[in-house]
Amino acid sequence: MPPSAWPVARPRSSAWEEGVVHPLLLLTALYHAVQCIPAWWLPAALRQAGWGFPSDVFLLLHMPTSVPTRVLRDAMPAQLSWLAPGAVLETLLARLSSVEGRKVYLVLGAAPIVACTHCHDTQDYQAYRLYHVWRMYVAQALALSIATITPHGTLPRLVENVAQRAYPGLVATRTRAHWRTRAWLALLALFAVDVGAILYAEQLPLPPGPWEHWHAYAHIVRHALLLCLVVLVARGVRWQPPFLQVLDALQAVAATHTRFEARRAARPPPDSARS
Repeated sequence: MPPSAWPVARPRSSAWEEGVVHPLLLLTALYHAVQCIPAWWLPAALRQAGWGFPSDVFLLLHMPTSVPTRVLRDAMPAQLSWLAPGAVLETLLARLSSVEGRKVYLVLGAAPIVACTHCHDTQDYQAYRLYHVWRMYVAQALALSIATITPHGTLPRLVENVAQRAYPGLVATRTRAHWRTRAWLALLALFAVDVGAILYAEQLPLPPGPWEHWHAYAHIVRHALLLCLVVLVARGVRWQPPFLQVLDALQAVAATHTRFEARRAARPPPDSARS
């Protein structure tokens, strides 16, 4: 059998995996799945916490982004009261009276305008949005870092590196450290896109069509990609290279030998048994 065709085994779940890794990955996946659900379908507590798909008022009212503010206010039904209180909606509509305000709203969303009481200009809105995006990515990186902690120690990783150097055709195995590096790179790439969109919100070209509503659709794409990343890591960390089976077998043989030697040492010498 060629080295590249070596089978990869599924190891037994440890207490760390069953008590920490699996619940953590499940909660992270559920969080990203809920973020793809429209906000008006969720309970009020989750909406106030910022969960759900944050559709903008133009999508909710099926109106173009160039509609006058007066028409937008008259067309806003009472069913949109869940979006924000009346006074806050007036503040939002006042911000939408300018082209720059609408551009910032479509790129950054309503949260900086509605929730940030100390924000007065575009730079303040950008800083507010950047902080919340940074916090979300840090939490995601921390969760994936905890989930990819290897329970096998340094020796298996060292043996794996030696095996890959000895057999160039050996495909890289999906170890925990392997997935941690790729997860971090994927998070950095997504974070760079988000930061670029935030810092250049006023200069970001918004072509007519769905991507004119950048914040709404980027929210779905972001959490869908992060959900796929969590699923891949959850599947990947449950696989190990075949030599770990050999290490387990050697450890079992060593434990059996230790027990045999302990029983042998506990027996009385043959001379004392005869006397």
